[in-house]
Amino acid sequence: RGFEAALPNAVGEMRWFEIHGDPKFARDGTFKGYHGVTQDITARKLVEARLRQHAMVFDNSQEGIVITDPDGCVLDANASFERITEYTLDEIRGRNMRLLQSGRHDRAFYASLWKSVNDHGFWQGEIWNRRKGGEIFPERLSIGTVRDPSGAVVNYIGVFSDIKRLKQSESRLEFLAHHDPLTSLPNRTLLLLRIDHAIARSRREGKTGAVLFLDLDRFKVVNDSLGHVAGDELLIQAAQRWTRRLRATDTLARIGGDEFVVLLEDVAEPHDAAVVGQSLIREMAAPFSLPNDRDAFVGLSVGVSLFPANGQSPDELIQHADSALYLAKNSGGSTVRFYSDSLTSEASERLDMEAGIRRALERNEFILHFQPLVSIKDMRIVGVEALLRWRSPCGLIPPDQFIPLAEKTGLIVPLGEWVLRDACARMKAWRDSGADIQFIAVNMSPVQLGRADIFATVKAILDETGLPPDYLELEITESALLDPAGGAEAKLKELRAFGVRVSLDDFGAGHSSLFFLQRFPINKLKLDRTFVRDIPGDPTSMEIATAIIRLAHALNIKALAEGVETGAQVDFLAATGCDLAQGYFFDKPLSELELLERMCISNEVSKIAV
Repeated sequence: RGFEAALPNAVGEMRWFEIHGDPKFARDGTFKGYHGVTQDITARKLVEARLRQHAMVFDNSQEGIVITDPDGCVLDANASFERITEYTLDEIRGRNMRLLQSGRHDRAFYASLWKSVNDHGFWQGEIWNRRKGGEIFPERLSIGTVRDPSGAVVNYIGVFSDIKRLKQSESRLEFLAHHDPLTSLPNRTLLLLRIDHAIARSRREGKTGAVLFLDLDRFKVVNDSLGHVAGDELLIQAAQRWTRRLRATDTLARIGGDEFVVLLEDVAEPHDAAVVGQSLIREMAAPFSLPNDRDAFVGLSVGVSLFPANGQSPDELIQHADSALYLAKNSGGSTVRFYSDSLTSEASERLDMEAGIRRALERNEFILHFQPLVSIKDMRIVGVEALLRWRSPCGLIPPDQFIPLAEKTGLIVPLGEWVLRDACARMKAWRDSGADIQFIAVNMSPVQLGRADIFATVKAILDETGLPPDYLELEITESALLDPAGGAEAKLKELRAFGVRVSLDDFGAGHSSLFFLQRFPINKLKLDRTFVRDIPGDPTSMEIATAIIRLAHALNIKALAEGVETGAQVDFLAATGCDLAQGYFFDKPLSELELLERMCISNEVSKIAV
């Protein structure tokens, strides 16, 4: 029989022995020892204890541990490996560890990893792997090499931990380092970086940018009366409103309290920054719904600085925008002010003008005047050009003061439709009363012609007013024909096929090209007033005018001279065969009543005109 026992040796040290033999007793029954073979197994016992410790570490480690053969196929794995990868040992045993690859790393990454393992016996780093369920996760991985006494690779051992939460924490800390914790907007640190980048870009590309300093009006009252919780909620809602209004390329940052800053890149002109500022102010019009069913109204003041004009550094631009904000606050709030007084004045005037155009459309403040178009052959009025005027509370405003802004803001579309509708309605009334007017000319902006629905709009207005298409002439400029998409040609041909006349305005003053006359369906050329003005004193102007008139006739279209003011000019145009003319020699732009009197038509016509 054999058994194991821990016994002291000759010097008193405890040793483990394996004993095979029989027990010996004295005559009186006292145990005297064993008779047999005894072997010291202390070394084996120590190895077994160490193996148990290793097994305990392997089984209970919170880190995943996997053992593979030299080819990377799994031999064994612990419970944490199963928990992290979602593969059981039975599912993974014998399969290559490539099964876990996420696809985020290229071949060069794995080549570098295994080169380190082969050259140095280990690799350690971060890697992305894929769980059984498909989720890609980050892990911290160490790979070690096990070799036999001859140096041949026997196994690879991988030890790894899931660092997804650590990565999320790092990402959150990184976010908080550059963002405001309340609104999640960029903070001052990130704002300064972006402004610095925008300044460098503006230097390279020669573009202008703007910094808008925003400060809430009456916010302190809300904060003090309703509490900080309500104040914080108001700030969050305000930031959300502004974010919806801004472009994706703009930056809205909170730099403290109720102070925010907007960075605008690629600002075409100062007015554009003012428009953005006003749009942010308008976002404050609706009440803010706060906790405990309380509503609050606050305003917004905006200060603007431009770069590179107002500063070459982020801090300088913010400081100057803050100075402009002070001006806005002192002006009563809810307004935009620029760092430069001249820009503030200019932008304010343009904003007032834009608002005035919108109000004028609502209040029917626009009117039409009409300038006669005269046949040079018999000095008879054959048509009129409809000219827009603004009858504002401050007096009559000429079109050159508001048409360019209307085109820039898009207001020219509703304004142009109003002009077309009113002109067609009045022409229909005049014709019904017996007036011998062959056509009414209406200017059409390139913005209007650029719209996809322009034909449908013109047709609808003609149908609505009952005016036959051949009584309407649309005047377009050469710039309207410079359509990179090529749509102008198709639209004009559609209008011409419908019966509407087309006149090319200011010919010779812009991008004049015979290509336009060949390609586009033009009925009439309008000789620009700059060539008429110096007739007959300037031989060059006379030659150009003569050439344009002959060109028109060669193409079988009529020629009309603008800006005719003297009898000598009329004589010259008659001698060259010019068909039509308009200008102060014949008549200034007339009100409808003046036109009717000029043509000896009953005043009753004006009562039926819309």
